[in-house]
Amino acid sequence: MTKNATIARMLALLAMLALIAAAYAADRIYDQMRREASQTFIVLPVLWTRNGLGLLIVLLAMLLALWVIAGSARNPLVHWVFLIVGLLLSFYAPLLMSGGIFGFMVPSFLNTPLLWNDNVWLVARILAITGLLGLLLKPPKPAGTN
Repeated sequence: MTKNATIARMLALLAMLALIAAAYAADRIYDQMRREASQTFIVLPVLWTRNGLGLLIVLLAMLLALWVIAGSARNPLVHWVFLIVGLLLSFYAPLLMSGGIFGFMVPSFLNTPLLWNDNVWLVARILAITGLLGLLLKPPKPAGTN
């Protein structure tokens, strides 16, 4: 494994974390703007912000997915990490509720609403699909081989 390949794989994982953080920040910005709009009754900036940030988050997630599936960050370990993180974030609320139903003690910091709106779940689903596609699709053959 070359140094450049290792750097590309680490950058893919860091980009995944940055994308999740950006989606969470976009959700918090939208929440804050929605609270302010409920007091001022000016809704238009909230709509533009929600749709604009949502589109930006999806664009970044799709670019990351293309890079991980077909680019220099292609690696089964990266795909597994994307799949596991995506599935855990996608099923975060059901996992917490199932733990409470079956009598498991869930720590109080996990009960806080970490995932409120659509962007984090949307990114999580794109990450899970990216990981799954990366594992299922065969890597392309190098040029010059039969």
